[in-house]
Amino acid sequence: MQVYFDNTASTPIDVEVLDVMVQQMKEIYGNPSSVHHQGRKARNLIENGRRKIASYFNVNPD
Repeated sequence: MQVYFDNTASTPIDVEVLDVMVQQMKEIYGNPSSVHHQGRKARNLIENGRRKIASYFNVNPD
């Protein structure tokens, strides 16, 4: 069993999180700063994630 203590430099990603990230990257590949359809989808995904995380911590998503 490996024990990892250097979380300041980087943190191992949970396999379930990685699976979701890879799937989303395959489906939504637009630049979130762009105004085209794929860009808006990417921006929406990011903003929804921010709202969910902010809600969990009871903070403003901005």
